Amino acid sequence: MSKAMPLAAREQIRHVEVLVGVGQNGPLIGDKEAVWQPAAPALGLVVVAAPRVGQRPRTENGYGDTVSTRVGSRGDVIVMLGVLVLVGAVMLVQVAGEMGYDNYRYFMADRALAPIRRNLADYDVGERLRQSFDDAVRGTVPEAPGKVGLVAPATPEHFESRYAMAGGDAVLLVALNYAWSMDLNTLTVAAEANLYPKTPALWQLQYDTYRRGTRTDKLPGALLTDVRHSLYRQVISYGISLPTRQDDRDLAAAAWAADDGARLRGALDEGVNVISRLVSADLASAQQNDWSPSARSMALDVGGKRFNVSRDLQGVTTVTRLPVMRP
Repeated sequence: MSKAMPLAAREQIRHVEVLVGVGQNGPLIGDKEAVWQPAAPALGLVVVAAPRVGQRPRTENGYGDTVSTRVGSRGDVIVMLGVLVLVGAVMLVQVAGEMGYDNYRYFMADRALAPIRRNLADYDVGERLRQSFDDAVRGTVPEAPGKVGLVAPATPEHFESRYAMAGGDAVLLVALNYAWSMDLNTLTVAAEANLYPKTPALWQLQYDTYRRGTRTDKLPGALLTDVRHSLYRQVISYGISLPTRQDDRDLAAAAWAADDGARLRGALDEGVNVISRLVSADLASAQQNDWSPSARSMALDVGGKRFNVSRDLQGVTTVTRLPVMRP
């Protein structure tokens, strides 16, 4: 869930320290995919309704004559139990097969990432993220002292340690991840940004605004950088796909890696720049955070390109590039 920074916080914050980090060591396959795939063949299972022991159900034979049948007590029960055990075994085999199929597909997709990994070997996503935020916050976020800091590895413990050493009235922490869809046609760059208080007055404001009288009123043992302590929170997801869909993963990987990875680096640069621009705009003006139900989307221009920014009911911001309008 997103949090808009309280106006009172903006009035109190004079200096913000910005820390960013990437929560992975290299390209990954995402856990989810939004691509079409053929349905797995289903096993035909027959649900059998068992009559009561000793019941004489009356049925019709193929000629329309009513006949009576006798259901044996112990033998029929044993047969019915055997049928149920067999059905359960078949279902278990089906589930295990589907899990194995999914693991195989993930393995093959991860293996197809090889050319992408080679082209990103000398591309430091963390440093690129730091540079992008350094440019975006200059002159917009209240006087961040010094340059934007890079946290590596970007674990909760490392963020907590850097937060404790940070200066300023508040600290902005940004954690970024990126992953490809299972078919390698789509790259998703996602980030979570949280602004945490440092001064007693801002801690009190955070408590009064978000936690007083709630279930998170007391947080024993929680990190200071626990998301429930943030003054501002934004979750952003940016997806970009190949211009032409490739049915073969190797062809998709080759398309990303073409021209020494120019498209690959350009897509990551674009995602990082959009995220840094959105976060800095949020912090620069309280009005940027006013996402009313009737206005849950807006347009954004970054680097000469136009994007649509929308926010769902859970507060997740999704960014998509708009097509270029030809004159």
